[in-house]
Amino acid sequence: MAGLWAAVIVLAIVSLLLLTLDVAIIARLRRIAEGLSDMASAGMATLDQGLKPGEGVPSFSATTVSGTEVSQRTIAGGGVVVFLGAECDACRRHIRDFIGNTREVRPREKGILVVVAGDPARGQDLVAAAGTVADVVAEPDGGPLSDLFRVGIFPTLFVIDSSGLVSFVTHSGREARGRAFNLSGTRTGA
Repeated sequence: MAGLWAAVIVLAIVSLLLLTLDVAIIARLRRIAEGLSDMASAGMATLDQGLKPGEGVPSFSATTVSGTEVSQRTIAGGGVVVFLGAECDACRRHIRDFIGNTREVRPREKGILVVVAGDPARGQDLVAAAGTVADVVAEPDGGPLSDLFRVGIFPTLFVIDSSGLVSFVTHSGREARGRAFNLSGTRTGA
């Protein structure tokens, strides 16, 4: 009988600990939601920014760090446009995923454009890494391409389909790497 009471007491203690953990998690999620709401109302960057799937790529022209002229024709017929921030630690953590994904979906000579926004000295490593697979444009924070694509958070990857429409957007290099893209506009599973 003592063993049964001990089991009931242990079960009650474990249940109380789990209930306490649930309450703490719910409180933390509420604080996070309030913080995101405050950011949105203050006009700060949210994940809801940028061109959306189904929107067309705006007309643009820019000069790459190697002096080549690029425009929306660079990604005509399908392509990838990646925005990285020079001050962005997540960009540095995920650069291999973004670059690996672009290598899988398009060879070097086809429609891959990387925009590195911010301090050029701080973004040199990103420019060098991206330059191995893509045309790279360096621009200041809030530069013309970031503005046209409505990018307010880094990293951001846009997949452009063959008709010039955005077919997929992500802020995660791992998410981009975990999917297989067919640039005719169809997204296939991982």
